[in-house]
Amino acid sequence: MALSSFYRSRNIFTLDLKKRLCESLVLSHTNYAVILYGPYLDAVTSNRVQKIQHCCVRFILSLSIREHITPHLHELNSLNMFKRRKLHLACFPHKVLKLGIPLYLREKLSFRADCHNRNTRGIHFMELLKYRKTSFVRCFTYCVVKLYNSSPISSQIS
Repeated sequence: MALSSFYRSRNIFTLDLKKRLCESLVLSHTNYAVILYGPYLDAVTSNRVQKIQHCCVRFILSLSIREHITPHLHELNSLNMFKRRKLHLACFPHKVLKLGIPLYLREKLSFRADCHNRNTRGIHFMELLKYRKTSFVRCFTYCVVKLYNSSPISSQIS
């Protein structure tokens, strides 16, 4: 809705202004609480969110509806929505671990070094909680721990 109201005057906006408008009025809604709802997105909803970003890129660069978006995403130095959600999900536990807030999330994240005193190769990895249901795979703590443990930084530390 916000983007469609700017389409008439898109030719008078500068490129920088179009980027700011899209980021602040449209994409900020997709970034809001992405850490919580990101793992729960199904393929249909994920494609809808990606189409919103495609509309933004078309608006910014004045592209036709038939043009492919991926090269233009690279031109704008932007990530697609899947990678963007993954980046937000990867950065958030770092903030939680460094600042220790919110406390209820800090208590859910623990390292293997906190669980036992043995010096093993994976001592810098996060401990994955035991689960019984398959729906736990979409849970915040499971996604954060899996992403953190698979990152190259955590494997370089150990």
